[in-house]
Amino acid sequence: MAYFKSMGYHLQRVLVFLALSAPVAPLIAQARWERNMDIGLQAASQQDYATAEAAFGAAVRELELTHPNDPRLGPAINSLGLVYRAQNKLKESEAAFRRAYIYIEKVNSADGIDLGNANLNIGSVLVAAGKYNEAEPFLQKSLRIYMKQLGDNSPKTANVMSQLGEMYRNLHDNAQAESMLKKALDLQESARGIDDPDVANTVNSLAELYFSQGNIQKAEPMFKLVMSIREATNGMDSPEFGAAVDRYAAVLDKMGRYQEAERHRKLAMAVKSVKKSPKPGRQRSKEPIDLIPQPSSEPAQSQLPRTDNQIARIQ
Repeated sequence: MAYFKSMGYHLQRVLVFLALSAPVAPLIAQARWERNMDIGLQAASQQDYATAEAAFGAAVRELELTHPNDPRLGPAINSLGLVYRAQNKLKESEAAFRRAYIYIEKVNSADGIDLGNANLNIGSVLVAAGKYNEAEPFLQKSLRIYMKQLGDNSPKTANVMSQLGEMYRNLHDNAQAESMLKKALDLQESARGIDDPDVANTVNSLAELYFSQGNIQKAEPMFKLVMSIREATNGMDSPEFGAAVDRYAAVLDKMGRYQEAERHRKLAMAVKSVKKSPKPGRQRSKEPIDLIPQPSSEPAQSQLPRTDNQIARIQ
């Protein structure tokens, strides 16, 4: 009897232990995932992309091991894709965006904003990689969603138009390119003013379009404006400003303004020789891409991380 009593006591202790310890493993996994996401978001906001890549990669692996069907995998993988994109790792970025799309599509309606963001991410990285024909269906779908949900005058709608304009320019559909880029520029200027990185991207695309058509007189002031915006938004020691100055020097050469061209070329070389420490600010990557989630402890759809731009706009 004492034996059974003792066994009962020990069994009770075991059951209590199991009851207390049962949720510990999932909680630990959840805590690791949240910590990695927090580290990734913080590092990305400071443009420390190597740390962000490692953290988001660990967060994705954690979910894949513990909850392979967890809908949070979509935003987490997408975050990794954005960090790849910021480092110009286009192949890895495209693969991540396509993987993320599978999860995002499952938990969102066909015309949901998150799906529009996901389509824009894929389309924009395809444009950056020169895969223009592949990019068009993703960008067109994103445009349809944004116009339906946000209206014709939304900055997001303008961003897609700018991407489509750049795509059409490279496909040598000049009329479509000019139409899209002008619409995008009007919307972007109205929403953000002239000193904005997205405005610079669109102006640059228009300038390149006119330059390719031989309309250098129209292109030259636009290239000069791009240079001015890059200085205001990125700083004189930034690669973006250096590239804009270098391009303007080439345009001046083409116009026979050789002394001005040489002066700008020297400035571009001086900028390139400066090693700038990345700092958070208004600068954004070349393409207007969204979808960095905030960590969430609930996998339910209503509690999923929003797929809006949360990383100091890696754009």
